[in-house]
Amino acid sequence: MKAYLLLWRDTAFQTKKAILLNWDGRLSNTDFETFKQATKQEIVLATERVEAFVEKQMKQIQSRKKGIEKVVSEWDLQEIPWNTYNHQISKIKEQFNELNGNF
Repeated sequence: MKAYLLLWRDTAFQTKKAILLNWDGRLSNTDFETFKQATKQEIVLATERVEAFVEKQMKQIQSRKKGIEKVVSEWDLQEIPWNTYNHQISKIKEQFNELNGNF
């Protein structure tokens, strides 16, 4: 999921950059449209991968004898990375806001 969020951040940056280059005449309308289509395909593919991963995880959980109870007990033994993720995700949000403010 973290990689998915980073993809969105990077895509937002590249899109802002492409818009500016297009406005400045350094990126043709044709190339800009090609960029938009390629970006859309990349996001769609990444979304499909995330959905497939979640579906696979759910099937694995459901196929276990004790299902979700066993998975949760395994998770309890792992170090919880949420504080780190929360910090990183908030940084991504700040970066989005900076991009919007700068362009």
